[in-house]
Amino acid sequence: DISDSGAAPTAIGLQLGSNTIAGSVTTGPGSDTRDFFTFTVGAGQMLDAINLLEYDDPNLPGANDGNRGFYALVAGSVASTPAGGFDNLGGDHLDPDPFGTNLLAAIAASGISGGTGFSEIGPGDYTFIIQQTGPQVSDYLVDFVLVPEPTSAALIGIGALGLLRRRKRTA
Repeated sequence: DISDSGAAPTAIGLQLGSNTIAGSVTTGPGSDTRDFFTFTVGAGQMLDAINLLEYDDPNLPGANDGNRGFYALVAGSVASTPAGGFDNLGGDHLDPDPFGTNLLAAIAASGISGGTGFSEIGPGDYTFIIQQTGPQVSDYLVDFVLVPEPTSAALIGIGALGLLRRRKRTA
């Protein structure tokens, strides 16, 4: 079970490549309305995508029939929930979005749900929030994709190219 407290989000370790996270949220008395998890983007890495793979009510027939929900990305390892909303980089509603959609693009758009926006998610700690805003259960799968920072990859490529040229000249 992923934490329902922004003050104590579940810590999830992400690796380079695809990282699928599963959870469930619902609305109602005593229910788990929100899930909060924190993760770290390591040095030389960046978050390339948050792909929505599933948003489904398991109590209804058919697939991907989750009710409207909300998601957001917060800088830092905790997420406060002040009266005016989340202190976030950005967020948007799940309607649900088409599956396979990269949610990061909507999160990045400055001003959505009071977010500050951003150009890229580089090294640091972040918290992801997903919330069910309707009266049903919604199971979700999201895929966080970490890649090497382009500058790191470019520097490695330039260094390898220099070594290759040096070896050819000495041969």
